[in-house]
Amino acid sequence: MLKRIIKIVHISGIIGILCLTASLMLQLYTASNYHDMITENSKAVEDIGRLLAHANRYQLLVYKSFYEADSTEDYEIEMSDTASYMHGIINDMMDNKALAETDPSEDIRKEIDGYVEELILTSDPSLTNRTIKELTSSITTLLTYTNINREEKLKTMRMWSKASYLLNGFILAGIVISTIIASYKAGRYGDQYQKEVDSEIYTDKLTGVYNQRYSVSILPGKVTEGYLYMLDMDNFKKVNDTYGHDAGDRALIGFAEALKSSLRASDIPCRLGGDEFLVYAHELKTDDTAIELAERIQKAVSEAFLGTEMSIVTVSCGISRLKQGQRFSEAQKMADEALYYVKEHEKGKWHLSEDLSTRCQGTCRIG
Repeated sequence: MLKRIIKIVHISGIIGILCLTASLMLQLYTASNYHDMITENSKAVEDIGRLLAHANRYQLLVYKSFYEADSTEDYEIEMSDTASYMHGIINDMMDNKALAETDPSEDIRKEIDGYVEELILTSDPSLTNRTIKELTSSITTLLTYTNINREEKLKTMRMWSKASYLLNGFILAGIVISTIIASYKAGRYGDQYQKEVDSEIYTDKLTGVYNQRYSVSILPGKVTEGYLYMLDMDNFKKVNDTYGHDAGDRALIGFAEALKSSLRASDIPCRLGGDEFLVYAHELKTDDTAIELAERIQKAVSEAFLGTEMSIVTVSCGISRLKQGQRFSEAQKMADEALYYVKEHEKGKWHLSEDLSTRCQGTCRIG
C-alpha cells in the first residue's frame, strides 16, 4: 500500500512537473506573440498615419501649385519629395506582418498604392480632393480590418492563457492565484494599449479634439438625433500670412479651447482639417437651443482672441438638424451648405440649413 501511495505521488509529481513545464512554455509563447503583435500593430498604425499626413500635405501642395503659378517650380520640388516619402511608406506597409495578416492578398494595400500613384499623377485640385477621399476610405478600411485581426489574435491568446491557468491550478492553488493576477495585469495593459492606440488614431495632435478620421469612421455610428455644426475660422489665412504658421497654430489651439469651453460634456467636437471644425450636439431638441449654442461658441471665440493679433478671427457657422433615421452624411452635407451660404453672404454669422432662402442670421460679437 505504501509503495502504491509512493508510486501515485511520483506519478502525480511527474504529471505536475509536465503540466507546469507545458504551462510555462505556453505562457512564454503567448507573451512572445503578444509582444510581436503589439510591435507590428504599432508600426502599422504609425505607417498609416504617416501616409495619410503626407497625402494631405501633397494635396495642399497641389492646391498651392495650381493657384500660385509663380511658385509652381518650388512646389513641384516639395511634391516630388513628398511623393518619395509616400512610396517609402507604402513599401514598409507591404512588408508589415500585421498588415499582411489583415490583407493576405494585398488587395487593399495595392488599392492604396494605386490611389497614391493617382494622387501623384494628378494636378487638378478637384481630382486630387476626390482621390484623397478614396485614399482615406481605403486606409480606414485597412485600419478597421487590422483592429479586427488584432482583437481576434488577442481573443485566441486569452483563450490559451486560460488553459495555462487551469494547468497551473492542477499543481498548486498559489500558482492559480498568481496566474489570475498575471491575467488581470495583461488585460489591463491590453486595454491601456487599446486606449493609447485609439487616442493616437482619432485625436488631432495640435488641438486635442477628435480628428477627421473619427468623424468618418466612429462618429456616424454614435449619432441618433440632434444638431450638427460646421464651423469655419474666418480670416485664419490672414493670421497665417501676417504672423506666420506658429501664430496660426496658436489660433487653432485657442479656437479649440474656446470651442470646448462653450460645449457641454455630451457634445462632440472634431477638427476636419485646416480651420474647419464639426460639432455634434445630440441633446439639443429645438432650433432655439441650437442657435443659442452657436452664439455661445461665437462669443467664446471672440472673447478668447480679444485684444490679441488674432482678434480678426471670427466664426462662421452652418447648422443642420439630424432627425431620427437620417443619415449622418446627409445632415453633414446640409450643415456644410449652410456654412457655404454664410461664407458667401456675410462671414461671422450662423445659419440653419432648413432656411437657406432667407437672409443670414445674426451672431454675437465682442468689442
